[in-house]
Amino acid sequence: MAVSEAEKTANVSEILMEQKRMEKESSRRQQEIENQMYIARQKSLGDSDFYREMKEAEANRLKLTPEFLELKFNEAIADNTKIFFGDKVPNMVVDHKMLEVFQ
Repeated sequence: MAVSEAEKTANVSEILMEQKRMEKESSRRQQEIENQMYIARQKSLGDSDFYREMKEAEANRLKLTPEFLELKFNEAIADNTKIFFGDKVPNMVVDHKMLEVFQ
């Protein structure tokens, strides 16, 4: 009788250990799947960012022509002008190197 009781205890212990091992294995597999999903999501985000940056660079290359830059330069100067009234009118200082770019 004592042997069968010991066998029962050993069998129960073996079953419990196998159950814990299977739970750990299942948890490990689940974590691997989550990691793979995270990696795939990050790769997808990186690819989409790269694609967006490339398209923006291409659009800027097409948009930023010398004529467009000259227009923006002139608009910036026009937006920053001030009208002075009186006897002393300050001189306008313009960087001649910037003007050479547009000539």
